[in-house]
Amino acid sequence: MRRVVAFFFILLLISFKAYSLDGVEVLSGFFRGNLEKQGDYKAAQLLVDFDYSLKPFFADHGLNVPGRLDFSLEPFISGVYDPKGNFECGNSFMLKWGVPITKYFMPFIRMGLGFTYMTQHVVEQGSQWNFLPQGGMGAHFFIRDGVALTLEGRFRHLSNNNFSKPNGGIEVIQYLGGFSYFFGAGEPRK
Repeated sequence: MRRVVAFFFILLLISFKAYSLDGVEVLSGFFRGNLEKQGDYKAAQLLVDFDYSLKPFFADHGLNVPGRLDFSLEPFISGVYDPKGNFECGNSFMLKWGVPITKYFMPFIRMGLGFTYMTQHVVEQGSQWNFLPQGGMGAHFFIRDGVALTLEGRFRHLSNNNFSKPNGGIEVIQYLGGFSYFFGAGEPRK
């Protein structure tokens, strides 16, 4: 786990060298998973991605990365409504790579690691502070230059990495949609 945290810390440092904010994505949706002893775990979620292009960093080192390659800071809040009302909030550190297929369509993959605080005590987790490794895929559908409708699906695992017992983990599938605004170095259009 230390290597994963060190990797994302290095990416964070690179992203500040990566220059400036290159896009903002506002996404909302829901997720659903099963708790082994308490039934379903369901929530509505709102998140914002602040995208920093990594392309200038790689260009400085003689590497040309096709499409967009971004490091994202992703604060979020989730209103959990099952098994009982509570919320989660936190931040994720994400990598996203997308290659435009046409001028109107760009699929992408995204992966990362985050942390969350959950107000609910669940039997599966011995801590309310947890880690969030996650990954998924989606697509941007451009409605005009720099503005896209975004749809995405993710797999997310929540656990405390054995810092406390129990550490049963909560795995969910997320369904997200929203708008993305791009403005700069990682221009997604061909």
